[in-house]
Amino acid sequence: MMDFSKIRSKFESFKQEIPIDDLNRRLTQLEEKYQQALQDIVRLEEENIETTNLLYEVMNSLDAVDRRIDILDEHHQITEEKSSSIYQEVLEFMKDSDISGNTHN
Repeated sequence: MMDFSKIRSKFESFKQEIPIDDLNRRLTQLEEKYQQALQDIVRLEEENIETTNLLYEVMNSLDAVDRRIDILDEHHQITEEKSSSIYQEVLEFMKDSDISGNTHN
């Protein structure tokens, strides 16, 4: 079995070595540190919410830009297809009309 009397005597000597004013001062310091830590946590939570909101705004902006690019790309493809078809028609017309300057001999 363990001899608690030695532990008890060490505790008693420790208790007597630290004045109550010191304990109160240390307790006050710990309470202040705790309050500062709580304030830091609240501040960090607020910053986290703000950062998250900004990230959502950026994601929404990127999505909007991506949609605009898709629309422009789609428009460009349609315009390119029309241009290509008009170009082909002009070539056919020139070939048939001999406007190209080529002579058929």
